[in-house]
Amino acid sequence: MLYQMGNLEGCKQLCEDVCTQADKFNSANYNALAGKAKSVKSGAYKQEKDFSKAEETLETGTEVG
Repeated sequence: MLYQMGNLEGCKQLCEDVCTQADKFNSANYNALAGKAKSVKSGAYKQEKDFSKAEETLETGTEVG
């Protein structure tokens, strides 16, 4: 699947997919993958100027471990 620059909805969905797949396959790197994905998703929300959702997403990323 190809994501174009500026496709923030696609970016956020891809981040969720990363978390889902890492969990599904019991990745030993789950914490690192999910934390990074949540950080990127938070950045997408910031680009949309939805700062409360960005903060919420970032907090869930730091709770992964």
